[in-house]
Amino acid sequence: AVRSQAETRASDLRDRTLLAVEREQVQRITIARGTANVTLERDGKIWRLSGAVRGRADANRVEDLLRELTGRGVKEFVAESAADLARYGLARPAARIALATGEKAPPHLLLLGRSDRARGGVYARRGDAGPVLLLEERVAKTIPERLPDLRDRTLLLFAAEQVEAVSLASQKGEVALERTGGTWEIVRPERLPADPKEVDRLLSDLALARAQEFLAEPGADLRRFGLASPGLTVTLREKGKEPVRLLLVRPEQGRSVAAVEPERSVVRVEARLFTDLSRGAFDLRDRRLLPFDTGEVGSLKLTGGVAPVLLEQQQGRWRLRSSEGGEVKVLRILEMLDVLRDLKWTAVAAEQAEDLAAYGLAPPAREITLWKGSGDFLGTLRFGRREKDRVFAQRERDPRVYVVPAAVLDRLPASSAALTQ
Repeated sequence: AVRSQAETRASDLRDRTLLAVEREQVQRITIARGTANVTLERDGKIWRLSGAVRGRADANRVEDLLRELTGRGVKEFVAESAADLARYGLARPAARIALATGEKAPPHLLLLGRSDRARGGVYARRGDAGPVLLLEERVAKTIPERLPDLRDRTLLLFAAEQVEAVSLASQKGEVALERTGGTWEIVRPERLPADPKEVDRLLSDLALARAQEFLAEPGADLRRFGLASPGLTVTLREKGKEPVRLLLVRPEQGRSVAAVEPERSVVRVEARLFTDLSRGAFDLRDRRLLPFDTGEVGSLKLTGGVAPVLLEQQQGRWRLRSSEGGEVKVLRILEMLDVLRDLKWTAVAAEQAEDLAAYGLAPPAREITLWKGSGDFLGTLRFGRREKDRVFAQRERDPRVYVVPAAVLDRLPASSAALTQ
């Protein structure tokens, strides 16, 4: 019993690090399963695949793999030497993994054997000698059973803050955007201010685009997949880098085919990606009627309801600026301001209306004016005749008459009582 306790204490003190190498120093990983093998080479922050699978590797998956292979993954030291390796599935290992830190240094080799459910682990061995180990199950789970699973399913790898130009060509026409000094502008088909939220949403959709299935390795003949004349082309350029292009064919049966150039790998994607990215100048231009920062509004005036409503804000509190005075519900004010800030026109009814009365704007049915806390003028919106789910609108110092969703009128209080209840 004394000997057993001593042996147990000695076992507890053994280093349970699986492969003694700093993961930041690993430059190359080789994984072999059966007759197939892949090599992963570090290329800055990216890992590139060669061999049975080619392309960009999933960086997160590679980091998880390295973390487990270089961490404390040994659950038990099973046998210092084993005459019968087949017992542990190590006579013909299920996988061989090698980590290399350089061209001259010998690689760190791990042989993966069979799983032992009763003991809750997987048998392994460091190289062709040394003890038989039982690894934690989590270690084995990071070693892919299918080598293609190492591929990065992200279609475009980019930093949104570094993107300085993006263009789209689709059935909606061609639109090109450029960023200058942090501000996005449409430069084709005509110069127009771009909606920053819509551009951010476009970049987010591109960053989140994922491959469902890999159809062809890099360098494929795109004509085989109908990509010689794609239904949608997105070109993206980061600062200091060459442009990359995403090509998509029109969806069929809920799926679409895509390719990334210059790599020219072909993948299958969800059909909605084609729909989400099919945006034209109308979708991306800034159509906000009254762009402002909610926090800078210091006072406002509403007319056209039961009675004029005047409000002012001091230190985050909104009060009625009238004989009755009193505080109002801040949440209702903020909701109203959010609606006005995000209000977009859906069409231009007239470039320069000669008869504003025809649109119910002389006089307007409702009017709202905003001022900054300093008293500086922010803007005025006027709303005219309502037609079902739309209403005509006009802003101060703009001759155009716009069409906006009529739901905005439902968010404007008709009296001060509506803000205090």
